[in-house]
Amino acid sequence: MSEKLLTFLGVGDRNRQLEAQLQDREYQRVRYFLPDAPDKEIETPFVGQAILELHPDRFSQVVILGTVDSMWDTLLIHFLSDTQTEAEIELYTELFEAIEHKREAEVENLLPRLTRVLEKRWRPGLQLKLIPVGRTQEELWQIFETLTGLKPSNTTLSIDITHGLRYQPFFLLLALQYFHLTRPNVRLGSVFYGALELHDYYEGRAPLFDLRPMLELMQWSLAAQAFVQYQDPEPLLGLLRDPRQERLRHELRQFARQINLNLFNDFRNRAQKLSHQLRGLSQREENMPAPFRLVEPFLVDFCETFAGAQSDWEALLRLARRHLKYRRPALAVLAAYEAVVHRLCEIYGVRPAAKNSRGKRYSSELIQALKRGSIISRALPELKELIKAVNELQEIRNNTAHFRTDSEGPDPGYRLTKIKTLLTILEEKLGHPTLEQLPHLYPLERP
Repeated sequence: MSEKLLTFLGVGDRNRQLEAQLQDREYQRVRYFLPDAPDKEIETPFVGQAILELHPDRFSQVVILGTVDSMWDTLLIHFLSDTQTEAEIELYTELFEAIEHKREAEVENLLPRLTRVLEKRWRPGLQLKLIPVGRTQEELWQIFETLTGLKPSNTTLSIDITHGLRYQPFFLLLALQYFHLTRPNVRLGSVFYGALELHDYYEGRAPLFDLRPMLELMQWSLAAQAFVQYQDPEPLLGLLRDPRQERLRHELRQFARQINLNLFNDFRNRAQKLSHQLRGLSQREENMPAPFRLVEPFLVDFCETFAGAQSDWEALLRLARRHLKYRRPALAVLAAYEAVVHRLCEIYGVRPAAKNSRGKRYSSELIQALKRGSIISRALPELKELIKAVNELQEIRNNTAHFRTDSEGPDPGYRLTKIKTLLTILEEKLGHPTLEQLPHLYPLERP
């Protein structure tokens, strides 16, 4: 996969005369070096050049972003040799004048000529892009449109945030993160910063830092959001790369998949084991990433929501409520229905997956028994509201699981309100002690 470097061209000191620039070329040069390879250094006024030469053969393309005030003319003069052509000197003069008077349209029209010269004098694969200063929200979105016009695809993007106005690199970082999210084949590489202000610590040299943890923290933030808001731990698990955490990753992944696929076998017991395992992390000295430690309480709460239930059916009702909270009403209906099944199986003393002599699941037979509303309601009037709720829940469940060929039925908003109401009834009535009398009214056929 190719890699593209995006760098800002700074404004620099524009208090100089054209003749002085042409004759003396007095502009600040900095000796840049990599902290992990201090023996090699590059002296240049442009940190982008230092990045390219300290990382040879790494970048196939370079995009230089700058405003009308940026040092486009200084960039040109830096790469001109003693054998400048008249066309190159003329280009420099035109750039200098356009920049001095902030004539944006002229600068933009000159950039293609500047690109051709720099590709010949310096390196191929250059793109020079003029961006607005970003003084208004509209200008900020124009910067975003410029970045979108780069059409990054099947590439790794790295950025240099050394120069530019303070907020421009920050905006660029957010834009790249958005590209990464919306285009799966765009990866994030490095965040470079030439720390000129630290030159006193390095004998007059400036370290070129790779602030990759900034990108990693953005990934952690998105992963935490996916879990906290949507109960999806998969992005978090992808960031736990320590082999010692393989068992934890596996258990969390299996538990999350069990929930999202409505696989309820041993559900509460698995939650209890996982809760215990997560709580143990805080007591053991392990190299858990610092961002994970901040989200760990949410994971513990996630598991203990179900682990603290007194029964499997209560845990399933909690799961249904959680599905509803995180906008998964279809899964909420399925979990609530299974809560009814587990409660009835608990009363009758059978396993939810057990079958009678005809090979039919007891759970189906028990639901049918509870639906004998007229018989049971007369004998056990306390269960009338519960029986009605179960009937309505099963109808919604069937409509959820099967394609409807008739009319669309009630408005989705109405149906969502109905699901919330039914879940509240189940939470209030499914544990009613009167339900224990059901086996006497409707005994099961045992094998």
